[in-house]
Amino acid sequence: MFVKEYGHGAQLVLGLHGWGGDHREFATLAPHLPADIRLLCPDLPGYGRSPRPDPLTLESILSPLAALLDRCSAAGPCILMGYCSGAALALLLAQRRPADVSRLVLIEPLACMPWYFKLFLAGRPGRLAFATAFQGGPGRRVVNGLLGLFQPAGEDFTQGLAQLDAELALGYLACLRPLGLKDLTLAGVPVEIAVGEQTFRAVRRSARLLGRRLQPSRVLILAGAGHLPLKRCAHQLSRLLAVEAAPVAQ
Repeated sequence: MFVKEYGHGAQLVLGLHGWGGDHREFATLAPHLPADIRLLCPDLPGYGRSPRPDPLTLESILSPLAALLDRCSAAGPCILMGYCSGAALALLLAQRRPADVSRLVLIEPLACMPWYFKLFLAGRPGRLAFATAFQGGPGRRVVNGLLGLFQPAGEDFTQGLAQLDAELALGYLACLRPLGLKDLTLAGVPVEIAVGEQTFRAVRRSARLLGRRLQPSRVLILAGAGHLPLKRCAHQLSRLLAVEAAPVAQ
């Protein structure tokens, strides 16, 4: 598994990227990292420079991530961070290995799959819909235009999906669809949630569900941000990672 490293601190942070990205989603945090932090960002199995598991299952996704968490926590529990669908994977890892996680930071978490994502899993028509919406120039412009009605202007929500293998993207959706993260329990691991002020309804709903379920120590609302806060609010998000986290404006 390919892993990109940012920072040189003693406290390890393991960051899991979202459905349409790779390790580069966290590059914006690098200039703002606290001095005590070293951020390790893998390409999830099948993404970027990491090999694709065969078969692609939830277990074949989580197993190499659990092995990486083992290495990260060898000298003590690490901070586990996930963005979007990577937050779902982070939750599952923390549930399996709570002793290896000192804190869980969930950025724009999806605790339940939006209905429109489920359309992409409807066999051949779903694959065609995915390709039309995300992998062609006209479709991407239409999707970005529609999403731009509800999100901050000028954000490209489909860039990462343009070159992503459709079977891999849909395979991840199929693995994550049945999770029911709102029913997960997580004992003994402090949780912090960060969501954009103008994010999608599904993310806001997920944050409320996880808030009731996990009782996070903090829910940070990122002013002026939508579903891409790693670009707009890198400084605020990086401060969440400090070993002794300083107060962050809510």
